[in-house]
Amino acid sequence: MEISSKKVLINADNTIESSLSIYIALSSPEIEVVGITSTKESNHSFLEELCFLSGKKIPIYTHKQAKDFIKASTEEYSDRLYIASLGDFEDIYQILKDAPLKKNIAKQYIVTEEAIIPYLKETFLYTQGKMTIISKDLRNSVKMTSSDLLIIEALQAKSGNCLSNRIREEIEKNDEGYLILYNPIVIGCILRPALFGGKYEDLSVYGLSSNREKISQEEQKILWIKEVNIDGFLNLIHERLSR
Repeated sequence: MEISSKKVLINADNTIESSLSIYIALSSPEIEVVGITSTKESNHSFLEELCFLSGKKIPIYTHKQAKDFIKASTEEYSDRLYIASLGDFEDIYQILKDAPLKKNIAKQYIVTEEAIIPYLKETFLYTQGKMTIISKDLRNSVKMTSSDLLIIEALQAKSGNCLSNRIREEIEKNDEGYLILYNPIVIGCILRPALFGGKYEDLSVYGLSSNREKISQEEQKILWIKEVNIDGFLNLIHERLSR
């Protein structure tokens, strides 16, 4: 029996972390990236270049079109859709705010704590989708060094010198010689959830009541990712960037 891939919509900024995250997603057969969105019009050519490097044609929507595409995707895929937010969560939040309260418009939202905090309380008033949040405590847990780049280059990475050179530039800018891999954890949680550990926290922790109708006990909780198998995650990155 053929196993269908997970449908993923990526909302991104133009940081090198997001570049790496997107390329990992596009190099992973377990997931199907249905589209990439960004709130900034200037990010379009940057995102097109990433898709070109991966050899895939992925719909890209920026600025005003991003919101329309997110809405259309949630209507098409409904609870089969994973929304991976690597940047500003505002566009996604506005869609959730406009959606009917009882409509589960995505299977799961995976987002960094830094992006979601301004919208956390309101988000749970507008959707029944489950949310996985990457704790900010993990920001400095996983790092890519020049040694990692040598491993990737030795594997003759299809990403070529373009992406590798950008990563190397970022590593060299850092006085301590590494690139933080915070955003890529979002994609990693979709690809290999067993590499990550966390705990569920009840909505009441955030001053939210459980007044929504027909909401299960599980849906009242947020999964906070607070642990990562660093070696396993880096091996996953090495393997995907070598494709």
